[in-house]
Amino acid sequence: METFCPSVRHGTYKCQLAAACIKEARSGVRLRYFAIDVKQAYVKGEATEQEKMFLRPPPHFQTRDDRGVALVWRLQTPLCGQGDAGRIWYRTIHSQLIHQDFERSNTDPCLYVKHYADGTSINLCLYVDHMFITTDARDKAIREFDIMHSKFGITIKENPVFFLGMNIKYIALGRIKLSCKTYIKTLADNWPAAVSGCAPPTPSDGDLVKSYEHALDRERPPTRELIKRYGSKVGSLIYPVPCARPDAAATVGYLARALTFPTPEMEIEVDKCMRYFNSTADDGITFDGRLNQELEAYSDSDCSVVQSTSGYCIMLAGAPIAYASKRQHCIALFSTEAEIMAASLAATEIAYTHEILRDLGLAQLNPTPHYVDNTGAGELAKERKVKQRSKHITRRHLKVREYQAEGLVVVRRVPTADNPADTFTKPVARVAFIKHKEYLMPRAGDQFSV
Repeated sequence: METFCPSVRHGTYKCQLAAACIKEARSGVRLRYFAIDVKQAYVKGEATEQEKMFLRPPPHFQTRDDRGVALVWRLQTPLCGQGDAGRIWYRTIHSQLIHQDFERSNTDPCLYVKHYADGTSINLCLYVDHMFITTDARDKAIREFDIMHSKFGITIKENPVFFLGMNIKYIALGRIKLSCKTYIKTLADNWPAAVSGCAPPTPSDGDLVKSYEHALDRERPPTRELIKRYGSKVGSLIYPVPCARPDAAATVGYLARALTFPTPEMEIEVDKCMRYFNSTADDGITFDGRLNQELEAYSDSDCSVVQSTSGYCIMLAGAPIAYASKRQHCIALFSTEAEIMAASLAATEIAYTHEILRDLGLAQLNPTPHYVDNTGAGELAKERKVKQRSKHITRRHLKVREYQAEGLVVVRRVPTADNPADTFTKPVARVAFIKHKEYLMPRAGDQFSV
């Protein structure tokens, strides 16, 4: 039984918002924003004749045939909780959107676009039974929604202030802010003891690395209560990071590494991060269509004696539309190797983002500037060079070189002090953290009436 059901990536959703802000800034005309919800979507999925679904009746409804064999019910529609119900629903809504002449992205199967002859369009992101739409098609978009409503019975909300766990704030023409304020306040309500006390100015400091290295020694086995409590706290911190909190990506990454061997010191570090989140709940990322209207990317790594950490951020419309703090899968022997691995990871995300923006009508015509702070990595990315310390690097880690040759990216040097990707690899000093956070998450203005 196939059960896989795709859902839109956070990066695709951010691309959609960034593209909308840029379009508003260029045209001077505000787009319309809608959120659509399909009630009881799973039971509206249309199964094929080969997909026969059966249900064992509840205790007081069970019957038997003349032979005494228990009878089961054959279902006409899938049920919520059924293993393949999500897959059947996605197939159903996909067929409906294609029937309405939407085109599905070849890159993200949950991004749909419809273009009209007058140059207007509808961009639609699909997350199971929720849809987020940006459009300048006006009345034509409303007619499309009416067709969906006649088929599924949808509810429509214009200028939604909440989607995928993120708060949406419409600041001005071409400016939109995403935050996780509601989620973080709920997190604080669930862990009142953890968020009480003085809030730190950064999500972590050098004590986190020391506590993690001490936890690696496994000098004393953790109790079941500590493992459960620590896992619950870290699990609650993971969700805001890919949504709108790039400032805590490295911190949460470190905390998540100790899920199976936490220590009381590591739990203290979790509580620090919770207090930081609680004190900065309204912070987020702000898209401003007047700012950089073409992509630019930064990547970095920390060269560790074990697996290093790759960090990158891809900027558009003054905000990061994609970022990550990921542990590398193999051990780098030299800093140049770790840096080129991080650069290639970022380059693959740039290639993905190029395709998404092209689908959204914001094609990137020029190579994307890709900034690295390691001279050796920059040279390896530009052309074939064999050095004593780099001859062992495998081809998959040099993917950025292929993209450079194809004209997708152009690798450039940036000083470490000016590289915001540094915050995605490790806890940094307070001054550097504040500098990079102001670049990634500038303060937004007041909300305007929509």
